[in-house]
Amino acid sequence: MDAIVTTLRTVPLFSGLPREVLAQLVGELEEVSAPAGAAVVKQGEPGDAMYIVVSGTLEVQIEQEGRAEPLAVIGPGDWFGEMAILTGDPRSASVVALSEARLLRFPKERFLALSERHPVLLREIVRVLCRRLARTSEDMSRARRTYGQAFDSAVALASPEERRLLFRAALQERPDPDVLELLPGCAAASAWLEALAGRYPALMWREERERYAFHPRFREYLLDRLSREEGVAVVAGLHAALAAIQEDRGERRETITHWQRAQEWPRAARLLREHLGSSDPPAESDLALWLERFPEPVLFAEPELVKARADLLARRGQPEAAIALCRRALASGPAEAPGREALVRVLADLYLAQGDVEQAIACLKDHGDGEVGPSVALQEAEAARYLAAGRGQEAYAWARSARALARGLREGMAFPLRRARFVQGWGGAALALGAGLVVLTQSPAGLSPTGVRFLATLVAAAILWARARPPEYVVALALGLAWVLFGVAPARMAFAGFASSTWFLILGVLGLGAALGRSGFLYRVTLLALRRFPSSFLGHALALGLAGVASTVLIPTVQGRVALIGPMLVNVSDALGYPPRSRGSAGLATAAFLGFSLATTLFLTGTPTCLLAWGVLPEATRTEITWLRWLEGVMLLEALSFFAAIGWIVWRYRPAELRPVRSGLLDAQLAALGPVSREERTVGLLAGTVLLGWLTQGWHGVDPAWFALGGFCALLGMGVLDRAMLRSAVDWPFLLFMGMVFSLAGLTERVGMDAWLAGLVQGALGALRHPALAVAAAVLLTVAVRFVLPWQTAVPLLTVALGPFAQQAGLSPWIMALVALKAGNLFVMPYQNAYYLTLYYATEERAFTHAQTRPFAWAYGVIVLLAFLLSLPYWRALGLA
Repeated sequence: MDAIVTTLRTVPLFSGLPREVLAQLVGELEEVSAPAGAAVVKQGEPGDAMYIVVSGTLEVQIEQEGRAEPLAVIGPGDWFGEMAILTGDPRSASVVALSEARLLRFPKERFLALSERHPVLLREIVRVLCRRLARTSEDMSRARRTYGQAFDSAVALASPEERRLLFRAALQERPDPDVLELLPGCAAASAWLEALAGRYPALMWREERERYAFHPRFREYLLDRLSREEGVAVVAGLHAALAAIQEDRGERRETITHWQRAQEWPRAARLLREHLGSSDPPAESDLALWLERFPEPVLFAEPELVKARADLLARRGQPEAAIALCRRALASGPAEAPGREALVRVLADLYLAQGDVEQAIACLKDHGDGEVGPSVALQEAEAARYLAAGRGQEAYAWARSARALARGLREGMAFPLRRARFVQGWGGAALALGAGLVVLTQSPAGLSPTGVRFLATLVAAAILWARARPPEYVVALALGLAWVLFGVAPARMAFAGFASSTWFLILGVLGLGAALGRSGFLYRVTLLALRRFPSSFLGHALALGLAGVASTVLIPTVQGRVALIGPMLVNVSDALGYPPRSRGSAGLATAAFLGFSLATTLFLTGTPTCLLAWGVLPEATRTEITWLRWLEGVMLLEALSFFAAIGWIVWRYRPAELRPVRSGLLDAQLAALGPVSREERTVGLLAGTVLLGWLTQGWHGVDPAWFALGGFCALLGMGVLDRAMLRSAVDWPFLLFMGMVFSLAGLTERVGMDAWLAGLVQGALGALRHPALAVAAAVLLTVAVRFVLPWQTAVPLLTVALGPFAQQAGLSPWIMALVALKAGNLFVMPYQNAYYLTLYYATEERAFTHAQTRPFAWAYGVIVLLAFLLSLPYWRALGLA
């Protein structure tokens, strides 16, 4: 491992990287060994990784005419393969071990993921490659000048007629005297070429079948002189003349080449289509060259040629490039272009070959031309049924037949198509506006006119948030604007959330978390912690969840806990080898969220919201529920929900392959980080000071937000966070969204919605007296209320409203406060849980997607409901029920 770190520090590609990026790079590399004579990579293979040589000697070879020609010898500190993963092209050469070699393999997917997180990696590679290219260009320029001098001397000795013939002969890859004699001014070409070959034997020579060949550099020189002396238009005309001559002679290969050189693209495309459909198709090397020469607008007008190039890319191990080509071709052409249907099938088949059946079916559906009839809907339903059963091939066959049927139904439906697309784009806005108007026109009884307007705007916003379009912060700001314009509240109250201490707490914590991550402090702590992690997914998930529960005692704010764990989660997933948004990464994030946020009700001081709910309980209940009594009462509920949720997470998100954590690898990453830097000490000291301020809040009474904001200001003042980092590290759209969410709490009380909702609860649930039914109904009601009210607003409201209802069912009001807290922390849509969104953005949207966590949200809701019901006998034993 020491040799690995030493090698990386001396490799120019990585020597300029920040040490925390270098430490993460160590964790992404794989050690491989190659015995003498073994090929590490082969020419023509897909470029799936780059390699760094730690020890041994290797030879770079290129295949020419069936023989391996050596190009270079490389040793420790050298690297190869970076161009293939950057460009996506196949390997341009083979690399064979001359002696036993030890290498570091950097897989393409990890390279791209790491460079996406740390653009400095890509910048360093580009910098080194540019230097190498500059040196190569300088060497080539020097060689070109030397060649040019020799060629100038040779051509200067030729007569004007000989130079004219040389220039025209160079237009052909293998000059044919019979063809040249048909060009104007090239009579007796056979004699002239034979004489010139005798005069310049090193520059041109006679081959089989009465043809000639040029030295490659000499031919380039002649073509350049021809273009400069006679002009580009003359060169294009000569190529067109040669194409016509060779087309009459039936020489298809040369004809296509010359039509392309003359930029007569339609003629070249026609001949290539005929060549592809003939009994003697072109060689793959020729086909690749021809297809690459076509400009994309010309190529995209020829679906058959697009298909040919996509097939060629797929055969060469570049399916992603083939898919991208087809998508660009479909996007550039009209909806009814000839051959479009075949191109759609090609794209769908490419997805299917990749094993992505769902994307293949979506491709067939997304490129439709209009509305579908009942028969098509039936076909698509059949496809969905097969797909749900795991029978992808049958589903794909049904989807293709549905598309074919749909095309027959869609003819002449251009106007319905445009209308359908218009409705689809504005449907969400229309639905939100309609729902708001319904609330305004059907004013709920018991609400003031101001409360009705408030409820109408909130319902409309909730619909737009649920559709996730437009972005949530845009909807939130528009909501505040609507409150001001419709007279719900003055501006200072509509936007009061931006002056709340919680908003400044989030700002400070996000800035502090960014500094902890950028300095390398968090990564160092993560590596040290991973040394003690059990080497199983269950162990990792359980450790993160329990760490979150323990942090509830130390850090009294959920936002602070979640925001601080976000960057560390990214580091943990990276160190364990889980790609971004993979099952393993999403599972770890979900386990962390369970411990750091969803288990927050374990302690009375776990969050200010617990204290808020406790504070609105009847005085007798508050006297009974002390800190320890709270812990005793909630212990079984939290244990049941926590361990059941951990089991579900392991079952749902366990990765197919678990990458074990090697202690030697962790030591190498710590060595790459080096000793603790001054910046790490500064950031760690500030973080410790902020944490100490939070822990001692009961002694000094200072709001935790001001400690977080003070630490943030200190980081800015000392230059640890600069202007650029401030723009990139702090998620300002998220802060805009949260500022408006915090404004909801004060407005709910101001417009009288709290009392109105309390009355609704009393009327809806007053008849339920069985404890189990009462608890189940209260859980469901809480979940429903949370669609329109934030957690901090809903908890005290529901605690007050459900208190009398609890006593009717023989339950302590504390149980209903616990229902409001625990069930109120559930969520179905992302906007419902601010802590979930905090974690999502604190991980830079890399740990998981909303679609990945949605099943957990539903499953955890069921788990919590069952845990409440199972806790009733325990509460009865404690005298709480």
